[in-house]
Amino acid sequence: MRLAIPADARAVAQINAWTLYQLAPRADDSPLWLRFKLMLPPETPARWGERRSFSLYWNPLGLRFRKDRDAVALYKHSSDLYERVELLLSLEYGPEWLVRVAGMTLEEIEAEKARLAAYASERRAAKRQLKERTQG
Repeated sequence: MRLAIPADARAVAQINAWTLYQLAPRADDSPLWLRFKLMLPPETPARWGERRSFSLYWNPLGLRFRKDRDAVALYKHSSDLYERVELLLSLEYGPEWLVRVAGMTLEEIEAEKARLAAYASERRAAKRQLKERTQG
């Protein structure tokens, strides 16, 4: 099956045979988590057990990837490639990127951080309640 480059993608960098694309934010995405897709060329043949693309989320404030399945899979696939992508994103998409390119003010950044913290707290509380109901 042929890989498809997302329609809303913008090529950011070429690392060996891989291309890093920045994806446009969806309506409900936080501006503090940027979406990227790391892909081999579309004509790369599929091979059993081999990944040809990774969906990554980058936090410009924390200078880190979201800890999810694709970030771990990329690290397992090639820690060197993982570190090169991480270095590139650290240099190009740091905290100043939010102000300079995304046009956010420091107040907006702090408000979004507070909103995400409240959301995470609600999720932890809901998870704890579910665990208590199922065990009790």
